[in-house]
Amino acid sequence: MLELDTSCAGCDLSCAVDALERQLEVGGAKFGCIGFCMGGKLALYGASLVPEIAAVVDCYGVHPNISVDFSSWGARVLGIFAENCEFVSGADVKALSESLDAAGVESRMLTYVGVQHAFLNESRPDVFDADNAAEAWRDIDSFLEAELH
Repeated sequence: MLELDTSCAGCDLSCAVDALERQLEVGGAKFGCIGFCMGGKLALYGASLVPEIAAVVDCYGVHPNISVDFSSWGARVLGIFAENCEFVSGADVKALSESLDAAGVESRMLTYVGVQHAFLNESRPDVFDADNAAEAWRDIDSFLEAELH
C-alpha cells in the first residue's frame, strides 16, 4: 500500500473514464467512483484529477501518502465509515469533512455504529456486519442514483 505509485493510479483511473466515454452506450453519462480502504482515498484522489467524475463514495478510505486537492473539485462525496475503525478515526472523518466543506464540496459523512473497518466485506467474517452493510449499501445506492441520473 505504501509503495503505490499514486500518479500511475490516477492515470489508470483517468484512462478508465476515457475508455468508458468512448462506449456508445455511455455517451453523456455522469461517472461515479467508489473505493474501499486504500481505494476510498484513491477514489477521492482520482476525482480531483478527472473532472468527469461527478460522485465519489469513500468507504473507510485511508492512505497516509495520498493528499487530495479539493480546490477545483466538481464531485459530490459520500463517506462511509466505521465507528470502531482502527485505521480511520472520528477525528480523521471530521478533518475530511471540514476540508471538503472549506472547499465548498457537497458531502455527507456517515459513521456506522458498532462496526469495524471493512464491515462491508462479506469475505471478512471477522468484521462483516450484515445489517450495517445492508444499510450502507442502501445509502450508497441512493446517493449514486441521485447524483448520476
